Amino acid sequence: MKVLLVIQLQEASGLAEKINQYDEILSWFPSGYGVDCFVCSQADISKKELEEAFENTVYYFRPGVLDIRENLQGIAHRAIEDGYGGIICIEDGCSNELAVLLAQQLKWSYLTNVEEIQLEEQHLLCSKLVYNNNVKAKVVLPLEKFVISMAKQKGNQNRVPLRRALKVKVEKPEITASHIESSCLVCEKSRKNHSHVLIAVGRGMKSKADVCKIREYALKKGYMFGVTRPVAMNGWAGIDEIIGVSGSTYGPKICVTVGVSGSAAFYAGIEQSEYIVSINADKHAPIIAMSDVSVIDDYENIVEDLWKYI
Repeated sequence: MKVLLVIQLQEASGLAEKINQYDEILSWFPSGYGVDCFVCSQADISKKELEEAFENTVYYFRPGVLDIRENLQGIAHRAIEDGYGGIICIEDGCSNELAVLLAQQLKWSYLTNVEEIQLEEQHLLCSKLVYNNNVKAKVVLPLEKFVISMAKQKGNQNRVPLRRALKVKVEKPEITASHIESSCLVCEKSRKNHSHVLIAVGRGMKSKADVCKIREYALKKGYMFGVTRPVAMNGWAGIDEIIGVSGSTYGPKICVTVGVSGSAAFYAGIEQSEYIVSINADKHAPIIAMSDVSVIDDYENIVEDLWKYI
């Protein structure tokens, strides 16, 4: 099995830090394991720099604009074309979003904010922090068809190894009809109003099971359902369920938010609501000031009773 390691660079000066993260990840795989690199950058990086930085094969993708949608197409194409079984995205601020979009396009399993990977005989054992970074969890992923985004690694920032990559290939970005279509689908901000009630959940939810439970209730009642971007990035909901700047906008008569902090990006998706009810344990959450009615309490103590009136 081959793995494609994705590195996105804003500037060439950030290469040293990425090399240290690369070394950390490389150490988790046996010597001689097929770990290649896909470097996306507008910066002018020489072939010599890439040869000295990485091992095996390096794909150098220099798009006209450093845009996650354009990188997405190049990475997905290379993964399919060369038969890679997995993709690992090094942390860079938008690696979580890239990983989720790649998994959605390729129809692969995914996991975000992974701290460490153990290669087992039958699967990958991934470590990540959960429950507001208070608990370290172990998550199993298949050995084939996976996409992982890494949490920021703590490596030796002064170590820049000298080595020779087997080959460096320059990838030429091509804007195709399918690329334009998929980019439009990612960016599309549709307004959905097939029900008078919208139920939205945020990262204040304690588990994926709780998210699913509220979604099931909403669908059973014929209500609209959506999530904040962090919930989708955590793998607890689909990308198509995101509300706000990154997803869909709504204009229901009643919007009920559960565990939503109330970022400006999210509020853009519900601001046309006639009436907003929020449930949040944090009385200082921005959503409180945006709401017509707020309940300051743990949602587990509220929602069952609230559903009787909606």
